[in-house]
Amino acid sequence: MARAAKHHLPNYGVFDEFRYFVPGNTLPVVRFGGVDVAFAICEDLWQDGGPVAACKRAGAGLLVVINGSPYELDKDDTRLALCAQRAAEAGATLAYVNLVGGQDELVFDGDSLIVAPDGRLLCRAPQFVETVLLADLELPAASAEPADPAGTADVSVARTVISTEPLAATAAAPTVTEPRLSTEAEVYSALVLGLGDYVRKNGFRSVILGLSGGIDSALVTAISCDAIGADNVYGVSMPSVYSSEHSRSDADDLAARTGCHFRVVSIAPMVEAYLEALKLTGLAEENLQARVRGTTLMGLSNAEGHLVLATGTRANWPPGTPPSTATRSAGSHRSRMCRRPWCGGSRGGATPRPSDAVKPRRSRRTRSASHRPRS
Repeated sequence: MARAAKHHLPNYGVFDEFRYFVPGNTLPVVRFGGVDVAFAICEDLWQDGGPVAACKRAGAGLLVVINGSPYELDKDDTRLALCAQRAAEAGATLAYVNLVGGQDELVFDGDSLIVAPDGRLLCRAPQFVETVLLADLELPAASAEPADPAGTADVSVARTVISTEPLAATAAAPTVTEPRLSTEAEVYSALVLGLGDYVRKNGFRSVILGLSGGIDSALVTAISCDAIGADNVYGVSMPSVYSSEHSRSDADDLAARTGCHFRVVSIAPMVEAYLEALKLTGLAEENLQARVRGTTLMGLSNAEGHLVLATGTRANWPPGTPPSTATRSAGSHRSRMCRRPWCGGSRGGATPRPSDAVKPRRSRRTRSASHRPRS
């Protein structure tokens, strides 16, 4: 029926479109049910001019903006204000439709919405959930003579007529405006969605991670269980001669609370074998435990087909020494997520975590030469 090409090509952050694509210079306007509907794409909403400016001159009653807009913290507030501004500039009701799901390192949070020309929010979809948003709109009938049928200097108007007769009246659909998530629930939902889609889209059926009894592994376990189901999560406790009974019991308690699979693999014999063979001391000896734990998880991953998840914070990554390997996002948000006595359950599926998990404990984790104490 009609084809649209993005006019404004972003070239910042995660976007690199200007290098590969040619900008479009046409605003498609489709007449359906006697109403002129214009279409724009993502960045066209965020930049001045272009299709949005041409929409007003074309006399469209509805502007539909199709988006693949990645999630950022508190971006929903920015979107609403921007949509209200652009609806006023276009002189039309604006329907903002956004993608939901994870794609590698990006997460798309949905949050589709419809705004009236005066900036009023008419309805809004939930965040991080696929849904169908229904709305009954009072839209102006298409004019026989648009105000400026040619568009603007940089964007022309391409018109397509499907039907000119108004649609038959139907019972009004209830207006839905989903409440916004709290900051903690928003971040947690993004992590759950991103991890779940990464696992599924890459053909994995399960994940495996180390359970230490601490905050990091508790958070990643909760995220994993909410993302792909507890029956697809395999936790491994890997005690050594330095592991306290607290660590072991908390790991077991976490597995019982979340319902994930759980096993214990003692790494003490493996560490001793390395020390005996290599005669390691000092920093090399200190880092050995984490190396052995990572090797253990990767071995189980190769043997059983699990995806290995990291339970480290960002501080573990620059020197290349996380407690295991793979995802980083969960650990980087642990201080935000563990302000409350739950790690998860942003939409009702709370996973209680043991209270001991937030108590500080000394542990023998890896450190690089650049992190040695100064004398």
